[in-house]
Amino acid sequence: MPRLLEKVVEYAGALGELKYRHTLIEEEIKQIEFTIRSGRSALSKKRKADRTTESAVVAVHREYRRSIQEHNNHLSRTRFLLQVEFEQIGRLKVEIQAQLGETIDLLKKTAYIREKTLNPYVQRRGRLQCSLPVSESSQ
Repeated sequence: MPRLLEKVVEYAGALGELKYRHTLIEEEIKQIEFTIRSGRSALSKKRKADRTTESAVVAVHREYRRSIQEHNNHLSRTRFLLQVEFEQIGRLKVEIQAQLGETIDLLKKTAYIREKTLNPYVQRRGRLQCSLPVSESSQ
């Protein structure tokens, strides 16, 4: 029974860590999406500004746009990987919750059986009943 309790604590700890990581990833995905959206709007503003600047500055802006595009590609890839990890953690949470539930049920059954064997009188439906076999000579 102590091993079952240790398993319950272990599963609960793992579940808590997964839930925490799940929320961290969710927040990181939101931040990346925001960065990508704001980067695209900044990129369109730079295109408008490019039309009114000198050619040397245009080259610098072109390089700047290229670096922003690379950064956006990197963020998109990171977002994709985080989304995959987010889904994996979600599946792991479900599996660990199921294992935790099964372990708790087993622990309850073990505790009930132990209580029943240690205490031959078990209260059922408001009255005490003896779970020990009654010999025919005593009746």
